[in-house]
Amino acid sequence: MRNKFLIIIPICIFLIIILSCSSKFEKDQRIAQEVYTQRTAYLVKEHFDSLFIIILDSLKKQDDINKKTFENLTSKYNEISALILLNPDGRIIKIFLNNFPISDIKSAIINNQIINSLVKNKNIQISPNILENDGKYFCLLIPIHDKNQNLVNIISVLLNSYDLFKPIEKKSFFPSPYSLCIINENKTILYNSDYNKIGLDFTYGDKSYPITYLKELFKKMMENDSDYYNTTSLNKDYKTEKLFTWYAISILDSKLWISLTRDIWKSSKKKSTEAYLLSTLRSYAVKDTLIDAILDNEIKNIEGILTEIYQLNPEIYAIQFADRSGVVVSGWPPENSAIGYSYKMKKSENFDNALKTILINKEEKTITSPLIEGGLGKFILIPIIIDDEIIGVLYSIETGRS
Repeated sequence: MRNKFLIIIPICIFLIIILSCSSKFEKDQRIAQEVYTQRTAYLVKEHFDSLFIIILDSLKKQDDINKKTFENLTSKYNEISALILLNPDGRIIKIFLNNFPISDIKSAIINNQIINSLVKNKNIQISPNILENDGKYFCLLIPIHDKNQNLVNIISVLLNSYDLFKPIEKKSFFPSPYSLCIINENKTILYNSDYNKIGLDFTYGDKSYPITYLKELFKKMMENDSDYYNTTSLNKDYKTEKLFTWYAISILDSKLWISLTRDIWKSSKKKSTEAYLLSTLRSYAVKDTLIDAILDNEIKNIEGILTEIYQLNPEIYAIQFADRSGVVVSGWPPENSAIGYSYKMKKSENFDNALKTILINKEEKTITSPLIEGGLGKFILIPIIIDDEIIGVLYSIETGRS
């Protein structure tokens, strides 16, 4: 009995270490995502403040609605798509357009609710308007009052959601593995990395009925200016998690929630040994199928081969391929891959230096390095060489290393 007890103790200790490593890894990933979210929120706030200062300084009175003003504004901010002067019943008095036909303006006419709000509050407002012709815009509404504070006219500045937010998204982080969503108090999506979701109700997603976890998430967003939220779905051989983080900012009298979402793919299959993983990587690095796919720049075929390697080693975090210029062009699972990342971005010193060295020296390397999305990983990097010329680097990532 005593011997059995002595055997159980180290097993329990080992399990505790494994679970704590996993927990720490997931916590590190969440913290990194929260940092990205906050930084993105600051960039959005900074850009909005700069934009509004210029607009409000240029449009102090309705006589400022002219061609010269419009050209000056659009030369500084290409997201400004229209400058419109309307009377309080929504009739257009003057209009200056950029990049879309005048017929689409019909959808941008303000409604009675907005007019009543402008009459009552006398403040500048942000109003989402989804126009025709696949254009996604929202309005900055500036009320003009007479000396008795009666609403005389309304200046509407139409902003293109994509042109406004896409540069901020690119500046904040590389495209994968995060998805950016910007939501207002009415649950309207002002921007999403998936262009088709712009203008939809956030709690409905892209469906015609409410999604329970999105309703719960938005409720939590309304109660907390910054936090995180996890969802999990199970399949036969794997589970997927969605990690939401958000940070609220105030723009004029409006509140916006800047949210990042990350899909995390986890296999439940048995883990392979380290020796097997290394031999698998080495064997695939010299296979004609992978070499031919790289030489022909067949990204789908490369992804298919990476999927094969992953299926042989399902418990690793990811298997990825970087081309000869040091850009990650493919990875599996894509949710765990930094597709589009280059060592020249200088966001992960250990990995960047290792990849750069391999591209020069053509020698395999094993390193431990922080992941860009948070947490620590063990990297096995194998050069792919043909006729003494390196054509890329195949590498795996294992997690929970300390």
